[in-house]
Amino acid sequence: MAFSANYIKKYDENLYELLKKKFEEEELNLTILKLKNPQLFNTLISGDYSDIPEKYYLRVIHKAIKFMDIDMDTFNKFATTRMHYEGEIQSEEEALPFWGAVDKHFLAFNIMLQLRDYRNIFHYITEYLKGKEHISYCDYGCGSGALSLALNARNEFEKMTFFDLDCYHSDFVKYYISSCKMNAKWFDVLKEEEMEQYDVVVCLDVLEHIEESYNTLVKLSKKVKKGGLLILKGAFEIDSYSHLPLASKNFYVDNNGPEFLSTHFMNIKKFYYPALLSGAYIKK
Repeated sequence: MAFSANYIKKYDENLYELLKKKFEEEELNLTILKLKNPQLFNTLISGDYSDIPEKYYLRVIHKAIKFMDIDMDTFNKFATTRMHYEGEIQSEEEALPFWGAVDKHFLAFNIMLQLRDYRNIFHYITEYLKGKEHISYCDYGCGSGALSLALNARNEFEKMTFFDLDCYHSDFVKYYISSCKMNAKWFDVLKEEEMEQYDVVVCLDVLEHIEESYNTLVKLSKKVKKGGLLILKGAFEIDSYSHLPLASKNFYVDNNGPEFLSTHFMNIKKFYYPALLSGAYIKK
């Protein structure tokens, strides 16, 4: 994953100057940076990347094993083998069969991906919620819901809502909610009518898969209470990689997504990886 130097400069002048001293290239490759300068790499990706405590993530994995009727060895095999989509995805219609995959392989992989790649978000939200009670929580585009389920095991939210496509990984979320007797609901994102507001809304690796990405952000903003927390994450920049080219075009060219964010939210934390848009925002 590479970031445009111009976007880094626009977003954070001090970070740009720091990186300029270290690299002469126009593009900054994080894999190379990790090898050459681990300390700077840790500063760039930002946050606590220690593992999610075992007692929280194992609860999710054990439920998944029971739901899929497999053993731990099989789960680990599925979880460590990436599924690949052959060809370039250009539209939501092409992407749906992949992201709505119905097999156990995809579910196990997505669970481990969330528990590994969202570690810093787990720790950030946990720290943010210290001293707060009666928290309502929404996961928009939840996939397996693994991060949010682990967070609930740690923080015990008063109310949770999950949104996604109606497919196999959503069946797992619904199974988990029912078997744990959680005060939680799941909604089909394509038939959404729920209009509640929440203290915390997370939208992780979602916007870059949606052609109407800007309208999705506007919809999400309405779900966040005033003073509430919105967490965004995704490979999503105007001049770099995005899963759907139309998603970036809709957000940055046809509309002004960053301006909408700055108008309605205050950015309190930047998650530089995997995109500069990623971060924590408070609703004004």
